[in-house]
Amino acid sequence: MSSNVSRPIQSLPAQQILELEQRLKPATTDELAEGLQVLFAALPSSNAGEAMELRMRAYLLALANVSAVTFREVVTRILRGEAGLENPRFVPTPPEIATLCREAAERVGRKIEHWQRIEMKQRGEAAFTPSQMRMVAGLQKLSASLGPAV
Repeated sequence: MSSNVSRPIQSLPAQQILELEQRLKPATTDELAEGLQVLFAALPSSNAGEAMELRMRAYLLALANVSAVTFREVVTRILRGEAGLENPRFVPTPPEIATLCREAAERVGRKIEHWQRIEMKQRGEAAFTPSQMRMVAGLQKLSASLGPAV
């Protein structure tokens, strides 16, 4: 017999935010290594003479804290020739692939902010842009430093 445990119904924006945040969870070393092995097998390296162990360490350092989903998306874009690399015939360097991953994560971050603004509007709260939120925080800090009005 299954029990019907009622869970609170989340709004569409809250669901979207949760799904997008899940996409930003850091990848494990094994997940990164697997994706890199696919790249190394599919594309030649412009530095083919390097020791593979050292190359792998360099990539793992560059990709620390990159999300698994973002990394897989970037690897797919590289293999499809959609990454906009200067020379798509070769495996990107550690800084190049790290930059591609950061850009992909930033796109996810912008989507999260978009859904957060929608959620705030639905709750009747003022929906500020990120720059407006920073300005409000700065004004609150300034106000606090000035002390109470006399």
